[in-house]
Order: sequence, then structure tokens, then C-alpha cells
Amino acid sequence: MQRSTVKKLKESKTFMLAAGVILLLSMFLDQGLCLIKRIYGIPCPACGMTRATLALLRLDLQQAFHYHPLVWLPPLVLVGILFHKLSNRVCIVIAVLIVGVWIVRMITMFPSQISPMVFNETAIIPSVIRFLFFK
Repeated sequence: MQRSTVKKLKESKTFMLAAGVILLLSMFLDQGLCLIKRIYGIPCPACGMTRATLALLRLDLQQAFHYHPLVWLPPLVLVGILFHKLSNRVCIVIAVLIVGVWIVRMITMFPSQISPMVFNETAIIPSVIRFLFFK
């Protein structure tokens, strides 16, 4: 193997390890690690992906697609990372797909009483706005 290939392999393993640690931590924390939801109160483009993945692992496809319709994407991205088959075009298509699904979910489902498309009233920005303008 060439030196750059070894370096890329180590970097991808580091990335996968970090992603796994974040996934495990998010399962054990009450509010998860989503900074967008903690700061702004709105669901992020990946909101529900952890719960969708867990439902997929339980083979509960209906629940998995309810939590996030792109639940099938992370395994494909992982395979692409492992085999170095993620070109810039593929990454752009994935990003557009994720943002597009997020916009559709925000228009059709937000704010909902059904997780994950709920508004976080205890988020920083809504709390500051309430404090400043609605005492």
C-alpha cells in the first residue's frame, strides 16, 4: 500500500470511531448531541437518524422510516468511505438529498407533537427571546 492510502485508511477508521462514540453518547444523554436543536430549538437535517438506525437494527422498518426517511443512507455512506468511492459529486448529491428531505419534513411535519419533529422550547435562542421580550 502507498503511504497516502494507509493515511486515508487510518483517517477513515478514526472518523468511524468518532462517529460510533458520538452515536453511543447520544443514546445515553437525555437531549442528545444535536447542537441545532439545543441552540435554535428546531430539528436538524439528521434529526431522528439515531432512533431510525436503532429501529432499523430491530428490523422495525416502519418506525425507522418514520423517524428519518433517509435511514438507508448512512450504511451506504459507510461502505463508500470504506472503499473510497465517495466522489465530490456523490457527496454533493447526498448533501442536497439530506437538505431536501429536511425542508420537506419542516414544511409538512414541523412543529409536531410527534418526535423527532418537535420544537425544543428549552433551547438557548427561544429561552433568550422569551426572557428578553416576554417576561
